[in-house]
Amino acid sequence: MIAVIFELWPKPEQRDAYFELAAELRPLLEQIDGFISVERFESVSEPGKFVSLSFWRDEAAVAAWRSLAEHR
Repeated sequence: MIAVIFELWPKPEQRDAYFELAAELRPLLEQIDGFISVERFESVSEPGKFVSLSFWRDEAAVAAWRSLAEHR
């Protein structure tokens, strides 16, 4: 199993649009063979900082997500 940790600091005026896009991409994510789960957390010490934590079966599954055109 592979864990991918992604930190992001969306600009306040772009936060809603970013999370709407993430919600739209979720069904594509769930269709990738090897996807296990994903969670998002907001920092309590740095408001506005978010961390996405996803779990994958193997590197091929991560590569499939990274190469998906809609994800770019």
